Amino acid sequence: MEFLKHTFLEAPFLVFITTGMAELVTVAVWQKTHARRVLVMLVVWPCVAVAVALLAAAVQTDREKITATWLDIESAIEAEDTDRLMRGIAEDFSSGGLDHEALRRLADEARTVMAPGAVRFDGFTLHEIADGKATATVRAVYIRGGYPTDWTLTFAAQPDGAWRLAGAECRRPATLKLRAAVNQLKQLKGVGG
Repeated sequence: MEFLKHTFLEAPFLVFITTGMAELVTVAVWQKTHARRVLVMLVVWPCVAVAVALLAAAVQTDREKITATWLDIESAIEAEDTDRLMRGIAEDFSSGGLDHEALRRLADEARTVMAPGAVRFDGFTLHEIADGKATATVRAVYIRGGYPTDWTLTFAAQPDGAWRLAGAECRRPATLKLRAAVNQLKQLKGVGG
């Protein structure tokens, strides 16, 4: 099922290539035979490709929703927009003793100490989606002298159909928590912390 969802909805390029090749073969057969059935197939293959393209455009899969949520969170961090950031965070967010409101306060605090572009995120990879939960990994690179940190992100499906970030745990170094990451940013900027 995942293969079909990926092939037809998320990356239909294989379908387009296949229907294009079938169209070329059909043209070659029609050149030789001029059969009416073959002429009908010259219309069918483009119709299949258009139908798949329309289906892929009309349906947003969980993987696409999660990726869009992450990209919005990432751009909100870059733009230092706490309100937009928090729209991508689940109400039941929990990480390292932080809940949704504590994370909002921490994000406001980080905004005051972060230089624009202080953190770059690399390698967002979605690993597993099952039972309304998804896990992903991302690397945060602190531009001014910090070391890279690797994070595991947990996304959860919400009642409104959206996916939001429900948790974040640092994998490397394993002892780093979100609050400590903000303190690290303060040290990089030379602000007390």
